[in-house]
Amino acid sequence: MKIEYQFVFDETYYRDHLARAASQRPLFLRPILQGPLLFAMTVFGWFFLNSLGLESLAVAFAVLGAVAFLGVVVTPVSLRYGMLRHYKSSPEFGGETRVALTENGMDLSGMKSSGKADWEAITSGVRHADGIMLSQTGTTVWLPDAALTGSTPTEATEFVRSKVVVRDIS
Repeated sequence: MKIEYQFVFDETYYRDHLARAASQRPLFLRPILQGPLLFAMTVFGWFFLNSLGLESLAVAFAVLGAVAFLGVVVTPVSLRYGMLRHYKSSPEFGGETRVALTENGMDLSGMKSSGKADWEAITSGVRHADGIMLSQTGTTVWLPDAALTGSTPTEATEFVRSKVVVRDIS
């Protein structure tokens, strides 16, 4: 059996890729929850220290909390920006890419490069509502359902499940 994908390595693809990768993290590790929790802890700590009469310590705690809060909010944004800049500098950026999933593994081919990965090298898969993300040590490959050619998302998922462990995130 052969499952084929064809898509363009562009900004939309990379934004989707990064969003799907981030959604796999546990909820408490996502900045969307870390920011409000850190803010609430800072406010609670400031009021608690003030109630004990430790105003200078309360101010120091509030400043440290504000710096940590900014780090939680700013770091993901700057990381995404930096990663997107890195992707845009790739010679493959903006070009058409083909991925074939076969009995032997995954074959990737782009404008200027190609590669192969045996199924043993692929450590896991995650089924999202709109595609599959395959993970290897140090990298991931996002395979959107919209890029399938000649197969259905169900066929692709069943094929990948026959090769690696796949968990579902919807």
